[in-house]
Amino acid sequence: GGGGGGAGQDCASGGGGGHATPGEPGSEGTAGGMCAEASPVPRGEGGEMSGAASLAAVALFGGAGGEGGSDEGGSFPGGGGHGGGLVFVRASTVTLTGVGAVRANGLDGEDGHQTDCAGGAGTGMGGGGGGAGGAVRITALVSATVLTATDLPGPGVRAHGGGGGYCGGSTADYAAGVGGDGRVAIVAPSVVGAAFPAHTTN
Repeated sequence: GGGGGGAGQDCASGGGGGHATPGEPGSEGTAGGMCAEASPVPRGEGGEMSGAASLAAVALFGGAGGEGGSDEGGSFPGGGGHGGGLVFVRASTVTLTGVGAVRANGLDGEDGHQTDCAGGAGTGMGGGGGGAGGAVRITALVSATVLTATDLPGPGVRAHGGGGGYCGGSTADYAAGVGGDGRVAIVAPSVVGAAFPAHTTN
């Protein structure tokens, strides 16, 4: 999974989880003051690559995103997004139409929570990193028609990473890391369409 943001001062964010591709690192926090663990406050690093190209051999969940860094003000940092799960489909024929989808996406990281339970306003709680995509393996004995997925939201077969959260308010530029992509395999004599990320055939 992704690393957590550093503590003690404003807006250090978590790293994205890793899987087929590494997670992105988060953003460093501000130069900090007496409460900061370092200056600038360290970011969370992205999670590393894991698993194998062939889902016939190894299938893994996506890595979770790292939690944002805490601050002396605000309420609590944003949680990291969950990593995507595992989906296995085996049938004679697989056909997706219209808005049909098979997904193992990582979830977005949360924004930092700046307002406390009593309604007081604070600042500086870092956003959480996005979770990495999981794994999808579709095996069709005759054919698989799976639409064409892109990097934009929509139908199709997907295992992409979640987006990173933000520190919030006027500091929305302190973005947490995006989760890495997962893995997709489509095994069939005939495949029409394409997954996102691009599928393998084993």
